[in-house]
Amino acid sequence: MTDIGNLGGVAWNTPMALNQRGDIVGFANLAGTSPPGHFNAHAFLWTRREGIRDLGTLPGDARSQALGINERRQVVGLSCLGAACRAFLWEDGVMTDLNTLVTSGASEPLYAAGDIDDLGLITSQTLTPSGESSAFLAVPTRRR
Repeated sequence: MTDIGNLGGVAWNTPMALNQRGDIVGFANLAGTSPPGHFNAHAFLWTRREGIRDLGTLPGDARSQALGINERRQVVGLSCLGAACRAFLWEDGVMTDLNTLVTSGASEPLYAAGDIDDLGLITSQTLTPSGESSAFLAVPTRRR
């Protein structure tokens, strides 16, 4: 068993996914969260070499959760302010709102990105203002 640490908080230290390298993503409460069990989490990436790293949030948001990772260490998840959440892609140290990358196909905002494969295909959810959601597959137009 390997202790992957935390982001300083005493609750919500939650790993969600791992890739074949053993990199782990998830979310954990920040230090100073009050009360201690209150949900105040940020997405994290853990690697054997660097340990646990806070991935932050999208600009203007307060919380985030990492839900998927591929072999290129591209991370997907959601970033939120209150109940308003946006799907994100984190790569090379930068978190990007997936809604800013959509060129066609999505009629509703991408709420959460659940996973990413090694080709960059992303599973996601949309959310209407009335609270209805649907599944979505995001296909990259550029490939590395």
